[in-house]
Amino acid sequence: MVLSAKQILSSIPNITTEGIREDKKTRHPAHEFQAFAYKIAADFNDLVNLKLYLNLLKRVDRIIIEQAYSFAIDSRAADKKKSFLWKIKKLRDDL
Repeated sequence: MVLSAKQILSSIPNITTEGIREDKKTRHPAHEFQAFAYKIAADFNDLVNLKLYLNLLKRVDRIIIEQAYSFAIDSRAADKKKSFLWKIKKLRDDL
């Protein structure tokens, strides 16, 4: 099948708009807690559950989150997300 010049030129706008759509998928956090939630999710290789970390940062005291985060990062646990959530629960129960 031979393509005409018109067919080739008509496909060019589709190529450029597809590239633009991919660039719009990147998001920038509007608030500091959103950036921190993304950092936590990225460090735990758990970007799928980013919404979980956002909700935790909205509802739990920042001091508790930071203590649990440092505990989970410093631990040798295979699943750091579980140790992070466990430490949050333990710190909240201690209050």
